[in-house]
Amino acid sequence: MMTKQGELKLTDHRPLPPEVRDRLRIKVMTGLDAPPRWSSRLARARPPLAVAASVAVLAAGAMIVAQSVHGSSGGIGGTRTTAPSTTSAGATLNHPEADGELDRCWRALQQRGRAAQFPNRRTWQPVFNYTFGPVKVTAARAAGKPLFCETTYTTATVSDVNATPAYVQGRQTGAVLTTGLGTVAGVVDPSWQGIWAKGENPAWQAPATAKDGLFLLHGHAITPGVAGLQVGPAGASDENFDAWLQLPRAPAPAASVVDRPAKPAPDRTSNRGRPLADCLVAAGQTTAVVDTESWAPGALLDDGGNRVMMARNEHGFASCSQVGGQTTFDGYRALRAAADDPNPASIVTMEVPGGLAVA
Repeated sequence: MMTKQGELKLTDHRPLPPEVRDRLRIKVMTGLDAPPRWSSRLARARPPLAVAASVAVLAAGAMIVAQSVHGSSGGIGGTRTTAPSTTSAGATLNHPEADGELDRCWRALQQRGRAAQFPNRRTWQPVFNYTFGPVKVTAARAAGKPLFCETTYTTATVSDVNATPAYVQGRQTGAVLTTGLGTVAGVVDPSWQGIWAKGENPAWQAPATAKDGLFLLHGHAITPGVAGLQVGPAGASDENFDAWLQLPRAPAPAASVVDRPAKPAPDRTSNRGRPLADCLVAAGQTTAVVDTESWAPGALLDDGGNRVMMARNEHGFASCSQVGGQTTFDGYRALRAAADDPNPASIVTMEVPGGLAVA
């Protein structure tokens, strides 16, 4: 229940019979929409969040429900981390879409006053393009030089065509662009028949998307940087230690701008706006936060300093949680398929010892 001051008042903890608990869990999980199209959570154990019984908060079109469920297994729910999205069969090119993305990155250079330092836009030739949810990456050559363009709904980032790639030791494989959204792109040593990469925490291995001497890795397992990222030629294995080489971080991009800002600018000063702003900044230190400046605050559940916040923008819904000193951002959840669809647009659940938080 809520007090007249809007403070959260916890009710007494009362045990539920196991059969009631099971029915409740089934009811909550029934009718969920498709899995989120894009999620940036790193694999981690979720710390406990003490939540109130039967609390519902409705604001800005988003709802948070927190319900105490006694007698759960006591395990702390975690999230599944995937390896970077890649393809071993090479890259594909949607030429009209790639040209549009490159036009946008050219305008970003103009906005930053860097266009005069680049080869003319007419010399840019797309090599392949790739879409990962709201993130699009286009690989190209500008007057023969490698160039990468990363865009989201609101931002455009372009690599520095005049900077020397950050090469691995003794090879001509090197990073040209690395971003906080999980993009690692660069050039491949001509002697390599393909390129593989591996990372740690969690451990993964995957082939990179590659074509015409350019490669791309993308995924939240490698955000926000490339610490511990190693690359090697196709066929590299853990038994062949000499095949793996540390990939340095790429030079700074030539331009990274918010070229399509949200209008009006989202609230960052109210009692809900400030916590959301703080959460987004904290989340960006450990995971990808796409379109940071576009998110407007929705419902807020605050329990003794632990917070779960909902957010929305023109393109979707998100949640940002600060629980037990850890911050998690889940971005661009699926929208409703139709206006008359009675199912929730999205449900985010957080299992905690003795309870279940539902957003």
